[in-house]
Amino acid sequence: MIEHFTRNTPARLPAVAAVLAVVVVQVAGLGYSINLHHYRTKCCPVIAFLRARMSRRSLVMGPAELGLALPFGQVVEDLGFGLYSAINRIT
Repeated sequence: MIEHFTRNTPARLPAVAAVLAVVVVQVAGLGYSINLHHYRTKCCPVIAFLRARMSRRSLVMGPAELGLALPFGQVVEDLGFGLYSAINRIT
């Protein structure tokens, strides 16, 4: 199939245009996602809030991003806030 597009010049232009369109859409989506500054605008304020209120015995449940900035061993990565980590389950 690639050989067909390299030899056949009338079919080459639409194929190149389609590939370029896909690449442009992917790069634009990635640029938009990077431009949102999700970590700086959402995670950093949460981390500052938690650091101000945490003690040595505190346990924090949340997304993995919290584990990058909070003390090791005090973060349980659980997006369900206890539903999946079994910390709050009564046995």
